[in-house]
Amino acid sequence: MSRPEVKLMAVSNVFSRLMHFVKKGDIEEGHKHNYDHGTLVSSGSVLYEALDDNRNVVHSKVFKAPNMVYVPKETLHRITALED
Repeated sequence: MSRPEVKLMAVSNVFSRLMHFVKKGDIEEGHKHNYDHGTLVSSGSVLYEALDDNRNVVHSKVFKAPNMVYVPKETLHRITALED
């Protein structure tokens, strides 16, 4: 298990963070933002988990491509690849 490969891109003043989950089990550890955002699942499938402040799962859902994951601001969350 490792972290996804990350590339940053920008168009005008809009930044995009491209994450490539190479192997099943790769994980983007719990983090949160001060803004709403969407995560595009372009291939494969991922497990999205919303966490409380103690990192306990309060909500989880599997997303299969193509799909968009909506993440509300201030939501501690993590994403795990379910396939290579």
